Amino acid sequence: MARWVDKWTVRGNSGVGHTVSVSDNGEWGCSCPAWKFKKRDAKARGEMCHHIMQKKAEINWIDGDMGAVMRLKAQLIERYKEQGKSEEWIVGKLAVT
Repeated sequence: MARWVDKWTVRGNSGVGHTVSVSDNGEWGCSCPAWKFKKRDAKARGEMCHHIMQKKAEINWIDGDMGAVMRLKAQLIERYKEQGKSEEWIVGKLAVT
């Protein structure tokens, strides 16, 4: 059975913090409802909630893997557009501070 080895709190759009974790076998998980209730086959395909995507982008940024950061940011932008978020909202959300 997998064991969670790293955990972080990632603030969601509503300001609520969610726990993003990675297991000893490299599986990612999140405490948000979108992730907890996601179908098992979607998880197997590697689909991620935006909290996991944000954390992975942050880790890749620190590691200097800009290609991975850009791919994750592009996925987040598409997801936010599908949700009807404005361009101004998206830019503010993804701004690097």
